[in-house]
Amino acid sequence: MTQNSSHASGNAALTAEQFYDLLMEQIDPALTTEGLQHLEQKMEGMTPMEKARLLERFEESFDTFDRLSSTIESAAKSDAMEHRQTTRSKMLAKEATEHSSDAKNAEDLLNSSTTAL
Repeated sequence: MTQNSSHASGNAALTAEQFYDLLMEQIDPALTTEGLQHLEQKMEGMTPMEKARLLERFEESFDTFDRLSSTIESAAKSDAMEHRQTTRSKMLAKEATEHSSDAKNAEDLLNSSTTAL
């Protein structure tokens, strides 16, 4: 999936960039798409030690992002599988009801044909 793609059905799904920014905004705003545009300028006046601490902080932020996005992905997959099962059960129940109704109609038709003979 590309960075700017969204769900094909036209729902208001987030793009990859929007999802990243939404989550990263809560972790480290400096690493959002907008924040990164200002990072180079911010780092210009830093000492090597300050840059090293900042990069270490960023690595921790990316690790946090990875954990949170994995948790979100697992929850979304679980919810989707539950919805799939519910939808399938409803479909099978409807099919069984329709099949039972068709069988009853056929039986009634046979009974009325037999009675007419």
